[in-house]
Amino acid sequence: MAAYVEHAAYYVNQMDWYLNFFQQVFQMPVQKQRQGADGLREVWLEGGVQLCETTAPALEDGRCAHLCLIVEDLEQAREKGLSLGCTPMEKYHWIRLPDGLCIEMFPAAEGVVPALQKLVKRKA
Repeated sequence: MAAYVEHAAYYVNQMDWYLNFFQQVFQMPVQKQRQGADGLREVWLEGGVQLCETTAPALEDGRCAHLCLIVEDLEQAREKGLSLGCTPMEKYHWIRLPDGLCIEMFPAAEGVVPALQKLVKRKA
């Protein structure tokens, strides 16, 4: 089975700085955003980066919040993960690895993952 990164989410303490960085350096415009009742923002940028604002003082910017993968077979990926010691999370398409990393999974349309893999230019 194959998978492809859909997006990676990172905790940041300085949301405006990170937005400016990704927009200026990589030309990644905001795709969508939302603000929680606590006033903290989540921002998705074109290109697969999600920024999750936090005020946790001990948390360094750039800590991974979760990794989202496009998978060919969601059921199979979930069951294999659980059989290897991952734990299920509240939402069915999420699992937590033994070290705490959360994986979100989206099912791919048929043939999408192999097509995406062919697009990547690999160096020998």
